[in-house]
Amino acid sequence: MGLLSYYRRHCSGFARIANPITTLTKTSLNRKFIWTAEAEKAKKHLIDKITGYPVLGFPKPGSKDSPYILITDVCKTGIAAALSQIQNGIEKPIAFYSRALSSGEQNLHSNEQELLAIASAINHFRQFLMGHQFKLFTDNTGCLEILKKPDLSGKDVGH
Repeated sequence: MGLLSYYRRHCSGFARIANPITTLTKTSLNRKFIWTAEAEKAKKHLIDKITGYPVLGFPKPGSKDSPYILITDVCKTGIAAALSQIQNGIEKPIAFYSRALSSGEQNLHSNEQELLAIASAINHFRQFLMGHQFKLFTDNTGCLEILKKPDLSGKDVGH
């Protein structure tokens, strides 16, 4: 898992795919470590994704003609993001990010989980995004409305 995790940024949906394996590594007094067919399938899937297509693009400084594109998503057990860029008129993946949600994060409302995915992805890819405009894609319209608000505190400050 350590070697696969090293290449997780090159594997879209890594946390979701790896879930059968990461579940085995959680400590529990009453659980035995038993390698399952599901874990084996997840391992093979991850190896195929890491060693196969698509070939990642080499990032170029973001500009109006070649903006960065950040795509985020959440599932029950994890968050994922992809950073891509328009290069020579084609969208090319640059890197991928995913991680499992903690048990506390799994209890958050879906809007909060989506915002967590956005914030985590922006933080993870900050070295690419800092100082550049980028396009953000999420499948949660509630998040987009929140991001348009000038004051996220919800407190009346007398404007």
